[in-house]
Amino acid sequence: PPVRGSQLLAIMIAVISQLDVVWAISILMNGYDGGTVHRSSTLNVQNSPRFLTFRWFASNFCRFSEGAFCLAVTFMLIMRSMSVRDLLLNFTAAEFVSNIDNVTYLLAKWGYFGETMRLK
Repeated sequence: PPVRGSQLLAIMIAVISQLDVVWAISILMNGYDGGTVHRSSTLNVQNSPRFLTFRWFASNFCRFSEGAFCLAVTFMLIMRSMSVRDLLLNFTAAEFVSNIDNVTYLLAKWGYFGETMRLK
């Protein structure tokens, strides 16, 4: 029974800590305002309103898909664990991998990868 209780706790923590799914749903609920259309003075295929809207939806779909996939993998790893030690190792590894992209983008935003990356 300690394994089952640990599995339940790990699943709850995994769902709560998976921010990509929450952020994607939140962004979709707020909607696309089209504000990025005005960044460029020339209008071509790359910055047309329809293409920018498609890129916005594709970006959010990818973020949601990545979060859902990481949740599914974490769930499978947690449920296949036979001991509390295995569960802890599997859960920690899955959470590290699923959050590494958020840390990378945050470091780029702060300018640790150069000024060009910070501006994008």
